[in-house]
Amino acid sequence: MGFTTAQKIAEKVYSVINNNSISQKVVKYDVIDSLNQTIISEDENDTQAKTTLLDKMAADTKGDYIIATGNLGPPSLTRDLILGEIALKHRCQNESEFRKVFAESVTCTQTLAYITSTNKELGDYLESECNYQNYAVLQKLVGTHHFAHPWELVAEKLKSILQS
Repeated sequence: MGFTTAQKIAEKVYSVINNNSISQKVVKYDVIDSLNQTIISEDENDTQAKTTLLDKMAADTKGDYIIATGNLGPPSLTRDLILGEIALKHRCQNESEFRKVFAESVTCTQTLAYITSTNKELGDYLESECNYQNYAVLQKLVGTHHFAHPWELVAEKLKSILQS
């Protein structure tokens, strides 16, 4: 669906109801996707608003934030997001270097602390799975692509798994 605001959706739906529909045509059998593409698709103003919002969030958090809340589905997604944060910022050559970088990452430690406080079982799983071996798998992908965010890295990993 892209990034847009509730007001923008309401304006676009109102235009369609009043026969002032936009000129995009989508020929698909997926009704929801067709609606997303014709009525609710992201335009230039939405992209600018998203960029501004992300920049403001980054400035407010000073680069430290909670990567995931643990409510994404399989726990491995949360693990890979946490490890992806490190893989994009650091090139660890061995396990001891990885452990040091991980321990010094406020973002990763805050994320684990938050998840452990809300779901002890998931926190314990992540403590054991956020290791050098799983980091190394993601680091290989970083070497072959350019990613700006951990979720892009995780999406590429999932894509490669589905294609094999």
